[in-house]
Amino acid sequence: MLPNLNLDDRTYAQIMERARQAIHRHSPEWTDENAHDPGMTLLEMFSWLTEAQQYYINRVTARNELKFLQLLGMEPQEAISAKTEVQFTGVKEECLLPAGTRLRADTIVFETDSPLWLLPHHIERIVVQHDDTAVMHAWEGLRSPEFALFGTEGKSGSSFCIGLDAPLPVNQPLHLTFDLASNRRVPRNPIDTTIKPSPLAVLRWEFYGDGQWQPIELRGDTTFELTFDGDLHMTLPGMMTPYALYPATDRPRYWLRCTLIESGYETPPVLRHVLINTVHAREGRGTIVCQQTGWDGSGCPVLVWSHQLARPGNVEVRVHEHDGWHIWQTVDDLQLCGTEDRCCVLTEDADSSRLYVYFGDGTHGRRLPAGQGNIVLIAWEDSWKHRRYAGTGTGMPDQRYSVASPEESLCLLRIQTASSDTKGKLLHWHEWTRVANFDSSGPEDRHFRYDERTGEIVFGDNRHGRAPERAAYPNIVMIARTLGGGERGNIRSGVLQLDDTQSYDPTHLLRASNHTHGHGGQGAETLLSAKRRLADSLHEVERAITVDDYETIAMRTPGLRVGRVKALPLYVSGLAGYPQRKAPGQMTLVVVPYTEHRKPEPSPLFLQAVRRYVDRYRMLGTELHVIGPQYIQANVQAHIVVEPHLKGRESVFLTALDEYFDPLGREREFGKTIRSGNLHNWLARIPGVLYVSDLWITAEGSGAVRDESGNIRIPPHALTYAGNHEVQLFTVSEVR
Repeated sequence: MLPNLNLDDRTYAQIMERARQAIHRHSPEWTDENAHDPGMTLLEMFSWLTEAQQYYINRVTARNELKFLQLLGMEPQEAISAKTEVQFTGVKEECLLPAGTRLRADTIVFETDSPLWLLPHHIERIVVQHDDTAVMHAWEGLRSPEFALFGTEGKSGSSFCIGLDAPLPVNQPLHLTFDLASNRRVPRNPIDTTIKPSPLAVLRWEFYGDGQWQPIELRGDTTFELTFDGDLHMTLPGMMTPYALYPATDRPRYWLRCTLIESGYETPPVLRHVLINTVHAREGRGTIVCQQTGWDGSGCPVLVWSHQLARPGNVEVRVHEHDGWHIWQTVDDLQLCGTEDRCCVLTEDADSSRLYVYFGDGTHGRRLPAGQGNIVLIAWEDSWKHRRYAGTGTGMPDQRYSVASPEESLCLLRIQTASSDTKGKLLHWHEWTRVANFDSSGPEDRHFRYDERTGEIVFGDNRHGRAPERAAYPNIVMIARTLGGGERGNIRSGVLQLDDTQSYDPTHLLRASNHTHGHGGQGAETLLSAKRRLADSLHEVERAITVDDYETIAMRTPGLRVGRVKALPLYVSGLAGYPQRKAPGQMTLVVVPYTEHRKPEPSPLFLQAVRRYVDRYRMLGTELHVIGPQYIQANVQAHIVVEPHLKGRESVFLTALDEYFDPLGREREFGKTIRSGNLHNWLARIPGVLYVSDLWITAEGSGAVRDESGNIRIPPHALTYAGNHEVQLFTVSEVR
């Protein structure tokens, strides 16, 4: 263990003496070191301030540093559970897999996030249609080779079709999981969850039924138009019919089709895998789980919940009313309930893994109040029916109750407490908010904190945070408790299996495996890590003021692969004589997407995405323009004298010239003059080159001008790209 450093290790006399010695080194002309000298008075004052500062700094504890972080709007992050995606195979018939289905990798537990409707279907063929051609790919699951979904060019009008061996069910929530190749030199910027991303393409999804292609209702798309790995959620409004689609004409199949209506892809999507029967799973074990929902007030209120723990006898229903949360008692028959009786009926459908919750109509059972998030369904493991009550309130300050062992990591905890009448009867419940500390808590704030060292929840002292009321019965209850979090969940792919202690399928043939590795799991952030994160955040650009600000913000536009950006202040496209002539209040961004083409051209959707994102950061009064570059084709003719081993290897020099004029390369800058001297040096650096005897440069493109020195000047928003080069190689003997 590292020792505590003593920062207060110099006395006032030592500091003063060291300052006195520095006089001769820094100011030799200063000769009067007596007490009456004003300079000595200043030294004494600063020595005293230094000694006092050392004293205070030496007493800054970790608690003080945490408070300083909070003043700056930052706190150490709590532990985060790892996530992965699991595919289920061996499905023999359609069935519902409930949420909370448990999987294991040795001692590491994962649970599925949501219910999944399992299908006994298989993808057999994928047909890519573009440029009046159709290419068929025989689909072999995870062993299938990669290919471009809309062809290598990704042109509008291209499409791909997915052929299934059986029709998908009608009006049933379905989803496909897409795993796209991402091995590019420039990575795609991550999605910013705080803003709605601009689409890079317009897609149309259809299915084949009744002899024609019919539209599909999409319920969600986490792939963002097939730019990221993710899920496509859909519902088919009608029956699929078989069709022998060319060139997969060996037998009729059931087809889904995706058509690219408008393309803005910088790099068209390349498919690695497309899967069915997949669901997200998160590391952790939910001993107490809850689902918060609501009712819009129409019809007869019936709630449906599909969770592994949701079974009659292990479920409690709580409804929020004007005075707090109330427990609605579970009964067998609503006909026996009165008008004001808070009661409900729970019915389990074992075949579909669903729990149905029925409420009264106002005559037989109290009518459920309408609202959003005012209903909580709570379920627990068998052993937690009574253990979910953490304790009985005393009304005293600083109450503590154990909810976990110190070795366990809690990633989710929700608490409710009840108030009681004078006879000790519990009346209604209130939910409490978890906080890091009680510094900002008032006497009426229902706040609690979790002490990870002891596994206890801690309440306030009635001055900073309210204390639970005194009660005759346990009135502190956990409505959600999940163990998990940390790096242990970052497992490799293919290691998760179904938990043998749970029954999921009557045939016991269902198999599960994570086709992606576990990712995102991390332990609770240390104070040192939080301070480093704070230091990094100070360098983040949050306002577009300078040229560098505009370029930095544009480069991080969510969802795009941005190759390079050039900000031209006081410039608009077409302005002649720039930078001598200026356009006040104007800012022009020239953006280049990352593509593998010789001339990377941004699409209108690409430019729109950059403009919308940067516009959020610009200063009021600045008019923003986002344009693509103007390209100048550079053609080079060169005579080069080389060593004999390079004779006949013109391809080496043609590759070097292509690299020199690459719009995304380091050698080219916007508006940079093409100088023959720089090109001489570029070619001369190739090993085996003796000298460049002759070099001619020509340029094609609007705005390119050759000056008196033979150099080629280009517009400020222009880039060069490699044209038609001609290289002739000679040896010394041939020159002579």
